[in-house]
Amino acid sequence: MTDVPDVTVVIPAHNRREIMLETLQALEQQTYPRERMEIIVIDDGSEDGTYEAVLEAAKHMVIPVIAREQPDLGASNARNEGIKLAHGRVLLIINDDTIPTPRMIEAHMRIHEDEPAEEIAALGRLAISPKLPESIYAHLHHDTTLDRLPDRHDLGWQYFFTYNLSVKAALLHRYGTFDETLFWHEDVELGLRLARHGMKLLLAYDALGYHYHPMDEARYLRIADRDGSALAQWYNRDHALLPELLTLGLYSRKLGTCAARHMLADMAINRWTWPAWIALARALAGPLPEQSMLVYRKLFQWRKRRAIDAGIEGQGALPPGPPPKAEPLESTTSAV
Repeated sequence: MTDVPDVTVVIPAHNRREIMLETLQALEQQTYPRERMEIIVIDDGSEDGTYEAVLEAAKHMVIPVIAREQPDLGASNARNEGIKLAHGRVLLIINDDTIPTPRMIEAHMRIHEDEPAEEIAALGRLAISPKLPESIYAHLHHDTTLDRLPDRHDLGWQYFFTYNLSVKAALLHRYGTFDETLFWHEDVELGLRLARHGMKLLLAYDALGYHYHPMDEARYLRIADRDGSALAQWYNRDHALLPELLTLGLYSRKLGTCAARHMLADMAINRWTWPAWIALARALAGPLPEQSMLVYRKLFQWRKRRAIDAGIEGQGALPPGPPPKAEPLESTTSAV
C-alpha cells in the first residue's frame, strides 16, 4: 500500500465464518470513501474456515484486506497483532459479531476530523441484530445507556469497549496496547491506562453497529462468572485500583465493599434458594418479561459477587452451588 489510509478496521475473529462475510460486505458498503480505508482480520484459531473465507472474499473487495491466522491466543493478542499491521492514522476496533451500518465509519471519522488531538477516542453504539430471534436474554445482555445520551458525550474510560471503538493509532503506539494476560475486561483495562495519559472517550451516536450474538440463559449467566473473576484478577494484581474497580462493580464481602442492599440480596439468593429463583425467572419470561428480566439481573449480580469472592487472592475456588451448566463464551466478546 503506497498511500496511508485514514482508517484501519481491526477485527479479531474466532469461528465466525458467516458473520465475518456479512461484516466484510457491510464494510464494503460504507459511505466513507473505500480508498481511504483498510481492513485487518486476525483469525484466532478458527476451526470453521473463517480465515479461508476472508481470503476469498478479499479478492472481490475494493477495500484492501490484510488477513493473518494464528493459534488460539486470545482476542487481546489478535487485536495487538492487528494494531502492529495497521497503516491507518485512526484504528476502528470491532468484534467479530459487530455488523456495521452504512454510516458507521463516517460517523467515527467525523469526530476524529473535528477533534484531531491524539488523545480523542470515540465509541459507537450497538443494537441487537434484527436477524436474531426475539429473546429476553439478548435484551438482558444489551446495554441501552448510550441510546439516551447526546452525541459526543464524554463517556469515561469505563466505556472503552472494543465492539465499536475508534482510537488514534499514535495514542496506542505511544502508551501501550491490550494486556494479553487478561481475557475479560481487557478493553476497559486499556481504557483506564490511556485515560491516565489524557485519553477522552466521546460518544459517536450515529456510528451504529448490529450485534449478532445469540444469547441464552446459560451464556448470559456465564458472563457474570467471567465478569466477577476478571475483576478479582485485576484487583489481585494491583490493590491500589480498588476505587476504580468499585465503579465496575467489585462488590465483595471479603473486601468489605458490599453495601446493605447486597447483603439483603445475598440473604434472599443463595445456593439453596437458587433453583426457586431460576424457576420464577423462567416462568415469568413469557407472560411478564420485564419482571423476568428484573429477577435475572438480580441473579446475575449474585453470581458476579460470588465469583469475585472466589477469585480474591488466596480464597480458593467457588463453593459448590446450583447454577446451571454454562457454555463458555467466545473470547472476542466483551460484556455490554
